[in-house]
Amino acid sequence: MIWLALETATPTTSVALLRGADVVASVDDDSGRPHSERLLLAIEELWARAGESRDAVEAYAVSVGPGSFTGLRIGVATAQGFALVDGRPAQAVPTLAALAVAADGAPAAALLDARRGEVYAAGYSDPWSAEADLLAEGLYRPEAMAGALPEATSLV
Repeated sequence: MIWLALETATPTTSVALLRGADVVASVDDDSGRPHSERLLLAIEELWARAGESRDAVEAYAVSVGPGSFTGLRIGVATAQGFALVDGRPAQAVPTLAALAVAADGAPAAALLDARRGEVYAAGYSDPWSAEADLLAEGLYRPEAMAGALPEATSLV
């Protein structure tokens, strides 16, 4: 299956074209401009890099938090709009679960800066399952989070 994945929960706007679990092409824009100004431009750049068009997409995936409320709304609205127009499914993906997949199947904890000395975090024995079984998704002080994880857990 070919997916268009949108991530706007963090300050970076990221889009990727996936064929199954393989990344065909990706674009990250951390220019500091609002997601509303860069998301569609990033998608256009993605099509150029991948040599594909929206017609190739069979489904849409979008990060749904934790993260910037405005960024999440922009990402979700874009994915829903494409899915509605194209008659294809859209899938909500927890941001921390999507980040944990970068550990290539190894036990992983994903974290995002929540400011004020805290992080949003979740721990996964199998990141592809999206089940936070090592550490429940939540707001943690880094030292408390680290103490709750098994030693072999990768941080992403």
